[in-house]
Amino acid sequence: MTGMASLLKLSLMLTMGLLLLPASPAVGTERASPNDTARFLAGMPLPPQSPLARLTQERSWQQHAETLNGVWDGLEADQLSKIRSWSHAHLSARKPVTYYLFSGPDFLYADAFLPNASTYILAGLEPIGELPDVLKLRSRFVASELAKLRTSLGTLLRKSYFITSEMSFDLSTSQMRGTLPLIYVFLARTGKTIHEVSFVSLAPDGSLQTAADAKAGTRGVKIVFSDRNAKPQTLYYFKTDLSNRGVQSSGFLQFCAQFGIGDIFLKAASYLLHNAAFSTVRDFLLGHGATVVQDDTGIPMKSFQQAGWEVRPFGRYVGPIPVFRGHYQSKLKDLFAKGDAPPIEFGIGYRWRTNQSHVLLALNRTSQRAEIAPPIGQTKKQAQGKIPPPVHAPAPETASVLARWHSILLGGLVTEGLVGLFGLQGVANGLGFVLQTAAIGGIAWLVSSFFRSRSTPRAAAALSSNGHHAG
Repeated sequence: MTGMASLLKLSLMLTMGLLLLPASPAVGTERASPNDTARFLAGMPLPPQSPLARLTQERSWQQHAETLNGVWDGLEADQLSKIRSWSHAHLSARKPVTYYLFSGPDFLYADAFLPNASTYILAGLEPIGELPDVLKLRSRFVASELAKLRTSLGTLLRKSYFITSEMSFDLSTSQMRGTLPLIYVFLARTGKTIHEVSFVSLAPDGSLQTAADAKAGTRGVKIVFSDRNAKPQTLYYFKTDLSNRGVQSSGFLQFCAQFGIGDIFLKAASYLLHNAAFSTVRDFLLGHGATVVQDDTGIPMKSFQQAGWEVRPFGRYVGPIPVFRGHYQSKLKDLFAKGDAPPIEFGIGYRWRTNQSHVLLALNRTSQRAEIAPPIGQTKKQAQGKIPPPVHAPAPETASVLARWHSILLGGLVTEGLVGLFGLQGVANGLGFVLQTAAIGGIAWLVSSFFRSRSTPRAAAALSSNGHHAG
């Protein structure tokens, strides 16, 4: 009994000792902040107190950081700094929102061309994935995951665009799947601090809803961040189909319409906006854009002309790459031929080599307009899931055939004076009125002549019967 009592006493003492030990976090319960995760994935230094700091001592991470540092130094010197200089010189008037459709996770070039927007709205078919959590990875997998991340970034960093099929494969085979890890890298490498990341979804009327994960509704992610000046900014990325059928019920365009007139960036967009199946998105952009920065794969030249936009060329247009050879634009070739396009010192899009690349800057000169429609949800009669009607820039005033031949009909000097006062359409309308009046007068004269001709024989017969002779 004495031995049993001693054993019980010893067990009790051990139990009490364990209870009195300081609590230590269970394995896997630590969680790094989104900003620390972004810096880790981007190969950038972390604060010592970060749960990820110990992993930066691993040789695999240090090699990852060295590789990205070298790549980014070259990218900054050859591309990004030159793009920012071009933007500063040519994009002085900016809107608070930037629309970048068919973007994938490419925040990098949106920030270079159109920096400091309050809101960026990106969209593509690439999946979002879950929140990246490096601490959930087994240590032996960290090196391979970082290598996969570099592979996913490779095409964009070399050629300025993603190849969707290749990126989809890379993203699907990684344990940190989706576009979020790539967006994290771009935010960190462009000097941004991430404050909040949340999944969102869109109702058919465009209202934004918080989502528990990335699987409900039109899937999206909302990232609140700030730049070096602590200016708060928001990035939305939506995985959504931008075809006419896709946007019909997704609520995506209704969501965008709440932000009103914005700047638009398009690059390496597979010429989808040249296709009738994407006409709804094309019309939306033309109706909600103040400025468009793009290559030839975005909105076609003929659509800009029909909507009355001014298009300025930069660089050199050599036509599409072979896989898209059917989308050569003769109107664009003419623009470059007669526009004396200034050269550019960088390359973007499918023609990413500097001596073969170009930029189009399209300006909506009639954008002295009220902002688009009231916010979604103001009244159901106004919304009901329908896109607020785009405000199109009026097409160039088209004169009638008569107005085009005004110099023949009215004479050069007189006509030029009339055109100056009333415009071509006014002259055409005036001529139409004159012709209509003349036609009515002519018909009245013919009718009057007809009845006079019938009455003349009867009068002559009456005169003859009274003995009078003509002349």
